[in-house]
Amino acid sequence: MKKLFALLLVLALAVSLFAACGEEAAPESEKETESAPETTPVESEAESETEPESEPASEEAGEITLRTTFASGELYAEQIELYQLENPGVTIEQVDVDTTKLISMVAAGTAPDLIRIYAVQTLPFYVTRGLAGDYVDDIIYSGTLEYTKPDDFLPVIGNYKYDLATNTQGEGKVYGLVKDFSNDVAIFAWKAHLDEAGIEYDPKVPFTWQQVGEYAKKLTIKDGNTITRFGACAYDGSVIDHMRLMVWCTQLGGSAYSDDFSEPKWDSEEVTSFLEWAIDLVKDGAIASPLHQPEGNSYTTPFLTEGFSMLLCGYWYTGSIRSNENTKDRLDDLIFLPTPQQEGKDRVSFTTAACGGIALRQSQNPEATVKFMDYFFSGPPATDRAKGGWGIPMYKSMLEMMPAESNFDKQCLEVVYDEMDYMNMSFRVNPYIGFDTVTALIAKYIAPVWEGESTIDAAVASINADLVPLIQEGMEIAQ
Repeated sequence: MKKLFALLLVLALAVSLFAACGEEAAPESEKETESAPETTPVESEAESETEPESEPASEEAGEITLRTTFASGELYAEQIELYQLENPGVTIEQVDVDTTKLISMVAAGTAPDLIRIYAVQTLPFYVTRGLAGDYVDDIIYSGTLEYTKPDDFLPVIGNYKYDLATNTQGEGKVYGLVKDFSNDVAIFAWKAHLDEAGIEYDPKVPFTWQQVGEYAKKLTIKDGNTITRFGACAYDGSVIDHMRLMVWCTQLGGSAYSDDFSEPKWDSEEVTSFLEWAIDLVKDGAIASPLHQPEGNSYTTPFLTEGFSMLLCGYWYTGSIRSNENTKDRLDDLIFLPTPQQEGKDRVSFTTAACGGIALRQSQNPEATVKFMDYFFSGPPATDRAKGGWGIPMYKSMLEMMPAESNFDKQCLEVVYDEMDYMNMSFRVNPYIGFDTVTALIAKYIAPVWEGESTIDAAVASINADLVPLIQEGMEIAQ
């Protein structure tokens, strides 16, 4: 009971922190729509009060209701209907869960069975708090599932593995499955913009981050104080976010934490060099940000009408490019470029989300939950996603299903296959704190820096100070 109370306390602290910091754009995933992104339950920024869930009515013998946080934009009604038709007695219910609601559901013993997460960012948080069900591993490797083929997994499945004994992601038991993934830090660009600016590009040779900054300034067009075209934009909002900071530090061989994650080190050279690079671009207006808002406050759609010259995004966005009226007949005008690198360092690329799902330990129907995971992540819905090009599948055998009809499709796939040779490692997140808790701290302390009201030294000192008690609290829960 004490552990449960501690868990709820930390989650509540995360909610209060978000309330204090205001809203920041949440990352979009490798998904099928351009609507507002679904949020990961424990990591969401919702602040609304929610009444505790009541105990569900007892189910008749042989009847099971499985609840999932995958929304209709990813898990379609037709897919649910087909599954229920083939599995009489099973009902799939989609639930909208924010942080506050999840707290009450965990306390009441009524939490969902299957939840949507970005494993790269949040799996350690769920596992170290005892929320993720390790029974998934036994069932997946039992050989009893219809579609799941462990021998066919791509290395991306490592993001759903965790070894509690060593606090290592990528090893140990499997807690979930990948829906799809992308090389999330790659770049889409308009060829004509690059050509006009005299920028040379080769889809086999990554830009350095320093070049990205230089080119973003060169490509930006201003009319007085009005920015009519941004040189670059990050698909999920401000370029200064937790995910890109972790990418930057990992490529440099550093971290924002001590090796055992017990201490924050946000005053490290790796962290401060990232902040200096990004804040310079934000102040200049070369990259869309909360300081210089893009049209409609969208961080993706203006790219389709040449509002951004470069979009820092992953392969999943090809689905939008192929289907949008402004670009579907102009595919040859675009180029897909690989993940930028640190000058003089070994090449490292990333999937920063690995969107998928985990089964909660609290599920009353573990075998039925994993059977549904088998269908959704490995069965017909998975092949449909692969054929639609809305992300990279987790199976080697499905790669050949990805769109390859147009020159644009072929060029994008060449970059994807090239990148995959360098995507077998991910940044290591601190397992003791919520990923978006750190994002909220960035929003709280870094915005005053680009607004000229603070300094980088002051900001990282404040982040370090705020993280110390949060890490200590998380370590106590994990123990």
